[in-house]
Amino acid sequence: MLAAIKLAKHQDLGPDDVVMTVATDGAAMYESERQLTLAKEFGSGFDDLAAAEVFGEQLAGLSADNLLELTRAERVRIFNLGYFTWVEQQGVRWRSSRLGARRVSGRESARWWASGRDDREFNARVGVLAQL
Repeated sequence: MLAAIKLAKHQDLGPDDVVMTVATDGAAMYESERQLTLAKEFGSGFDDLAAAEVFGEQLAGLSADNLLELTRAERVRIFNLGYFTWVEQQGVRWRSSRLGARRVSGRESARWWASGRDDREFNARVGVLAQL
């Protein structure tokens, strides 16, 4: 979520623009951590004042620092990390995965890397634009 906020700030997006991010794990996976944090940091409860303080500390002053517009070398690095993680460590079959589209050279790769810049068709298909 923080990366999506940083991207929106970096690109000077406004209230009519959409940045979509995917939560790769469900919230249930983090319930134990949430409970530990609430007990440790907010023993007296997470009320409106605590929420405002957390918002101010973590989100209100968020800048677009540590954001990188990728060069070819950085795309290669990301691809290699994904290949190593999914194919070599996790045993995902190369041909059945979508990793091939992320290769750094070729037309398929160029389309994949460019596709993340404009999601209007996807937003229309899933109904996000109708809700705005």
